[in-house]
Amino acid sequence: MVAARAREIYDRQAKERQKNHGGTAPGKKSLPVNLPELKGDARDHAAKAVGVSGKTVDYATKVLKTATPEVIKAVDEGRMAVSTAAR
Repeated sequence: MVAARAREIYDRQAKERQKNHGGTAPGKKSLPVNLPELKGDARDHAAKAVGVSGKTVDYATKVLKTATPEVIKAVDEGRMAVSTAAR
């Protein structure tokens, strides 16, 4: 669940990098960004940061987006597996 919440941060950083490194189109400037250059999916970076698999992050993301508050709380408290909650 922590990785799924962190995934939002990685997604925002990726969008910033894309926006700031948009190429050399007329009228576009490439601005320097004080973020580490990350390659790959935000999901995988979030997973690595907390020591879980990318699939687990997918499960947790689904839970955060679609589950009831009670189910989210159960997963957060360790009373329910994130894979079970995602199903």
